[in-house]
Amino acid sequence: MAASHAELDLRVERNTNDIAAIYEMIDENKRLLVEGLARIDGRLDKVDSRLDGLDQRLDRMQTTLERIDARG
Repeated sequence: MAASHAELDLRVERNTNDIAAIYEMIDENKRLLVEGLARIDGRLDKVDSRLDGLDQRLDRMQTTLERIDARG
């Protein structure tokens, strides 16, 4: 038995609503991912800064050791 025009219209409306809901979920997940990545990026910047500081300290230690060794 063929679906009536009203039934087809109802199916189209439901499918359209389902598609809209899916897009809303995708947008929300995208927003959450972008926010999460921004937080991770900020943390990585902090770690990078700390590593730069450690690298500078190690360079100074190496210079000091080279001076001590040169006096040797």
